[in-house]
Amino acid sequence: MGSKSALLPLIADCERGMGRPQRAIELAAGDEAAQLEGDEADELRIVVAGARADLGQLEQALTVLSTPAVDPDRTGSTVARLHYAHAETLVAPGRESEAVEWFLRPPPPTSTGSPTSRTVSPSSAAARPWQTNTTVCCWISTARCFAAVNPPSAPSRPSRSYRAAPCSSPTPSRGADEVAAHLNRLGFTAAAEDVATSAQIAAHLLAEQLPAGSRVLVVGTESLAAEIAAAGLEPVRLASDEPAAVVQGLSTETGWAQLAEAALAIRAGAMWMTTNVDKTLPSERGLLPGNGSMVAALRAATDAEPQVAGKPGPALLTEALTRGEFYAPLVVGDRLDTDIAAANAAALPSLMVLTGVNSARDAVGAVAEQRPTYIGHDLRALLLDADGLAIGPQPQWQISVDGTTLTVAGAQPEEDDSDGLSIVRALAGAVAEAELAGRPFTVESADDTAAQALQHWSLLGTWP
Repeated sequence: MGSKSALLPLIADCERGMGRPQRAIELAAGDEAAQLEGDEADELRIVVAGARADLGQLEQALTVLSTPAVDPDRTGSTVARLHYAHAETLVAPGRESEAVEWFLRPPPPTSTGSPTSRTVSPSSAAARPWQTNTTVCCWISTARCFAAVNPPSAPSRPSRSYRAAPCSSPTPSRGADEVAAHLNRLGFTAAAEDVATSAQIAAHLLAEQLPAGSRVLVVGTESLAAEIAAAGLEPVRLASDEPAAVVQGLSTETGWAQLAEAALAIRAGAMWMTTNVDKTLPSERGLLPGNGSMVAALRAATDAEPQVAGKPGPALLTEALTRGEFYAPLVVGDRLDTDIAAANAAALPSLMVLTGVNSARDAVGAVAEQRPTYIGHDLRALLLDADGLAIGPQPQWQISVDGTTLTVAGAQPEEDDSDGLSIVRALAGAVAEAELAGRPFTVESADDTAAQALQHWSLLGTWP
C-alpha cells in the first residue's frame, strides 16, 4: 500500500463498521498513520473518535477531536466534519447546549463546483439529533420561517450568530443582498452569494430559452428587473415594446395597469414565466395576497399557463445546493403545496413549521407529493431529536385502521411529548400508510386522552 496512504482512514472506518473499533484505534496508532497530514489526518481523527465513542470512551473521543486544535482560519468540508463529529460526541453524555455550539461553528466549506453529495457519513449514520447529521438548512423562505422580526428563542440557543447557507427565497421582491442583510439582522450569518432567489432562477431559465438581448416585460420589483438584465436580457415595462417574454414576481406595487400590460403581451404570443405561485404571503397582520393570486388574475385574463421558476418545482433548491459541498440538506417551510412539494420534487427531506399558512390538520391529510418528513412548531424544532419529529408511529399512541376509519388510543403516556405534536405525526403516518390522503376518512378516539389530544389539533371527525 505504501506509506502515507490516503486509504487508511477508509480502512479504519471499515474496521469500525464491521464491529471492530479497537482495530480501528490500533491502525491509527501505527507508523503509517503518523505520516498522514491535513485532511487525511483529520479524516482518521474522525474515525478514531467514532471508534472511541463506540467503546463508550466519550472523553477520549473528545480529546482525539480536540488535539491538535483546528486552525480557526481553516475552511473546507473536512474541518466542518470535525466540528460536526465533536457536536455528535457531545450529545451522547447529554451536553446538548455545547453540541449545538459546535454544530453552528463550522466555517463554510470550500466550493469546488462539484455535484452535491447527499449521503450521511458512516460515523454519523446512527439516529441522533439532526444538528449532528445536517450540514446545511435550505431556508425556503426567510419570511415564512419567522413569525416576527426577531429569531425564535430557545433555552439551549447558543449566544452566537447562526449560519444559514445556502438560503433559498421564493420572494423576488428583495434581491439576494437584501435577503442576506435580513438574515444577519435575525442573527444568522449569510452573504449575498449564499442566497438563491426565484428571481435568479427565472432569469436563468429565460436566458436559456431566448436569444441574448431579448426584451422581457417585468411585472415586479426593480430587483427582478436587475436579475433579468444580469442574465443578458433587456427588461421593459410596456407591451408596446414587443417583449419576447413576460416575467412576473411579487411586488406590492403591482396593480391593474401592470397586469394589463402583461396580458396584452401574453395574448400577443410572449412567453410567460412566474417566479412562484404562492397564493398568500404571511405577515404579522395575517395572510396577504401573494404572487400566486396575481398570477391567477393573469391566467383568467389570458387563458394561458405560466412556466414556474420557483416552488413547487425543484430548480430553486437544486440551485441552492450547487453553492457548496453539503451532504445532509434539510428544507424548512410552512406551505405544503409549494415549500414541501418543492422539497419532495427535489428528493430532499423537509421540516414543516406551523408558523405560516398550513396547519397541523393540513399536514395529516397531505397527499404524498406534499407530505413533509418532519413536523415542528417553529425553528426551535431544529434543537430537538429528528426521530421524534418524523411523521410515523409514535410510542404515545396506538392507531387502528378499519376501512376508512382510524381509531386513536393512548399507549405510553410516560413517553416524552414535550411539543404536543406526537399525535399529529402518528396520525399523519397512519393516513399515509393506509393511503387515505385525498380521500374521505374518519378519525375517532378510543379514550379521553386521545380525544383531548385530537380535539386540540382539530383532528376528530370526517375528512376532508
